[in-house]
Amino acid sequence: MYPQTKLKGDCSRMATDSEATGVHLEEPRMEDRNSLLVAGLMKAYTEETSKEMPQLWRELAPHIGKMPGQVGRKAYGVIYNLSKTGDFAYLAGVEVSSAADVPDDFNVVRIPDVSYAVFPHAGHVSNLKETISAIWNEWLPASGLRPTRADEEMPAIIEQYGEGFDPATGAGDIEIWVPLKNRSRMITMVPTAEG
Repeated sequence: MYPQTKLKGDCSRMATDSEATGVHLEEPRMEDRNSLLVAGLMKAYTEETSKEMPQLWRELAPHIGKMPGQVGRKAYGVIYNLSKTGDFAYLAGVEVSSAADVPDDFNVVRIPDVSYAVFPHAGHVSNLKETISAIWNEWLPASGLRPTRADEEMPAIIEQYGEGFDPATGAGDIEIWVPLKNRSRMITMVPTAEG
């Protein structure tokens, strides 16, 4: 019912069955985004406990639309500290304008300014794993671009659930945001009339 992503090791080694699943990725849009302040609930997971992630969303659900300082109606699943063993931290939250009025029982993280490759996810939220696998195992190697190094401040992946996402059906308006480095490689130089 609520978003769930099952990760398997570090992103560069995520499940390699994306070719077998037949996931078709649309060409991503490239977007430079200013920092994003997200407030919500965070929990550490392992590959084995990641099936419990929908519970985190159920705990957050009553607060969506009521979070002090909430900006818009989008929700975010933010994956941090992804290890080679499959351990990671996951924040389910919403954008806020300030951390000042966010209740103490919520986590607040600031995601730095960065460039992203943004992929639409078609289908049910339970199939996010296949889309993420196709991004990491097919699109990224072919693109020549590299993801930023994920750490305590920079997430490995951001799931964005837009206003068209329906938690009752688990479908609609889902995007996968991959933070990129070497953004300058995406800029195409256009010759001027002078030279």
